[in-house]
Amino acid sequence: GGFDGQGILGAFSDGYDGQGEGFAKSLYQDATEIVPVGKIAGLASKAYRGIRNLDNGNNRVFWSGSGSKNAAEAFARENGGKTLEMTTTGKILDKVTTTGKFRYVKPLWGIASQRFAKGAKGPVNVFHSSEGVQVKSVWATKEYPILKKQGNDINYHLVE
Repeated sequence: GGFDGQGILGAFSDGYDGQGEGFAKSLYQDATEIVPVGKIAGLASKAYRGIRNLDNGNNRVFWSGSGSKNAAEAFARENGGKTLEMTTTGKILDKVTTTGKFRYVKPLWGIASQRFAKGAKGPVNVFHSSEGVQVKSVWATKEYPILKKQGNDINYHLVE
């Protein structure tokens, strides 16, 4: 099928701090000012499919803080797991995330992170920087509360 704008807006708005469809529409409008509509439509369609089909929910690996992403990805590869960035959704978001445009895609990362956490089955592994976890990090504000509520066992790994 073609571009399902409403479906994608719904996927982006689901669970994003209760801001709902209005937030998703304003995000989409802001993003189309920066990226041509055809390009954003194609990427959004791929991201929407990716969010719905991340994996079976097992062996999900999370990270937070400097230096911990590489450790988390190495652990995931060695143990048959995935970080969000290793999924189709994460790869697409990585491609459209640039320093100058990050404020436009940051909410999409938040939504993808929430969905990644909500889909986790069984124990998860999280890699944290020895410098500590930022109070406003995606881990602290989105992923951890979801995993805790779901009752996932969380295995912590400290990265020096």
